[in-house]
Amino acid sequence: ESRVSRLDDVRGTVAGADVRVSGRLGDQPLQGTTLDLAVEGPRLEAFAGLLPDYRLPPGKFRVAGALALTPRRVKLTGMRLAAAGAQGTVDADIELPVSAVRGEFLVTAKGKDVTPFLPRLGKLRPAKMPFDLRVRGQAQGGAWRLDEAEFNTDAARISGSGKLDWAPDFSATALKVTVSAADLAAAGRLFALRLPAQPFDLSAEFSGTPTAFRAERASGRLGTTDFDGRLQLELGRRTVLDVDFHSDLLDLTPFTADENELDEGNGQIKRGTEGVRLNEREIHEGTNKQAAGRVIEEKGNQYVELSNAIPGYIAGQSPKK
Repeated sequence: ESRVSRLDDVRGTVAGADVRVSGRLGDQPLQGTTLDLAVEGPRLEAFAGLLPDYRLPPGKFRVAGALALTPRRVKLTGMRLAAAGAQGTVDADIELPVSAVRGEFLVTAKGKDVTPFLPRLGKLRPAKMPFDLRVRGQAQGGAWRLDEAEFNTDAARISGSGKLDWAPDFSATALKVTVSAADLAAAGRLFALRLPAQPFDLSAEFSGTPTAFRAERASGRLGTTDFDGRLQLELGRRTVLDVDFHSDLLDLTPFTADENELDEGNGQIKRGTEGVRLNEREIHEGTNKQAAGRVIEEKGNQYVELSNAIPGYIAGQSPKK
């Protein structure tokens, strides 16, 4: 029978943050250990080394919750996180060993501004925007099953469900994703990007093979442009992106208009700017409506192979003087 030691309000510091621990500690770490943890500090960015590929938001933070360890499980209960004006919770029941992790999880988060948690991809000033996140599912060895995944902001909504497999074999992937944005310009500001003010919708079903990801039955619209098709990303000896999309109405004017033709901040084309739009009649009179191609990356270089591609481009034109 294992013996248990008790910890009563043990305190310390890590990277300038206060740490408090209370609970029971088994004579073996994975036998009868139950702990209440609390970590609070002035600089979350001091822990950037824990997530080297992600920029942690700066400022105060707090993490608190319960941890239970047994020889076969790690259980997180009511783990609460607060940082950059947002609050989140994590509950998880995970089977060991971690190399073949299995178990259930629930992650929720909400806050007044999502931009501190997103990468900054452009030069615009990011727009503050409240958000709500909820992800519930199961870890199944080398794959993750998402029973519910939703991310909502005032600018866009992303939802998904299904199974996501990881390298080196993507065969078990069967994931459906939908994206909806009433205004792509507002969604772009979340990442400091200037995008045209157009409604955007996308739905796709992802599957996999031992060496590739596939997006089948992908369809949607961007402004007045509709599209459907498929794409495949092969991750073998060389990276190959194979794309086959179709459109009955293609309008690229909002993307090719010169920056001085866009109203500052909202991506709208200024009044008086004319555009050339390709419609179905013009397509059948000499321009193929199918755009297909392959982007190949080999030894750091990218190659583009196009077949049946739409010749030239469609650009916004300034009004004649």
